[in-house]
Amino acid sequence: MNFFQLFAISFSITFFGTIPFGLVNLSVLEVSYHHGKNKALNVAIGAVIIEFIYAFLALNAGVFLGKHLGTEKSWHILVMLVLGTVGIYYFFKKNSLNNVKETRQPGVIKGMVLNLISLQVLVIWILIMTYISAYFKFPHTLSAVIYFIIGAGCGKLITLWAYACLSEKILGKYSFIADNINRIIGVVLLITVVVQYFRIF
Repeated sequence: MNFFQLFAISFSITFFGTIPFGLVNLSVLEVSYHHGKNKALNVAIGAVIIEFIYAFLALNAGVFLGKHLGTEKSWHILVMLVLGTVGIYYFFKKNSLNNVKETRQPGVIKGMVLNLISLQVLVIWILIMTYISAYFKFPHTLSAVIYFIIGAGCGKLITLWAYACLSEKILGKYSFIADNINRIIGVVLLITVVVQYFRIF
């Protein structure tokens, strides 16, 4: 696996993983809408710092678990159950800006805190990396780790910056998006489970 592939994998995980409404992107929307894109960028940078840590932990944990458990049928079934549960959760999840809790920490610190308490992000990171590691060999070099982590940061930052830039349009049509985006993510995850099922059985 070359460095471009490492970058692309981590970029894709964070890019698509940041699209569903959560604490961080809803906060970026709110800050951008009320205080401007520059303030929202500070929140995004804070979230990216924590994403670097999550990517590093997931890479190491995922490679270890993928090597020892990735080829086991029971592990694939566990991954299916987790992805299926997350898919159902997103399908029925309702979003509201009222669910975003304000924190006293401004800017970068706020972004770090919000992403840090979103531990489900780390769990999903580890699951995905474990699955990928079972089929692809990751190079154990410092440069490979750096490319992987940078890809994760870029994916997170670009998605959050897009939210900041589109805050007025998104909040203006929020009721429509809130009713559909998580359902789409849920359907995609459930389709992934079905495909995985037929691959195993």
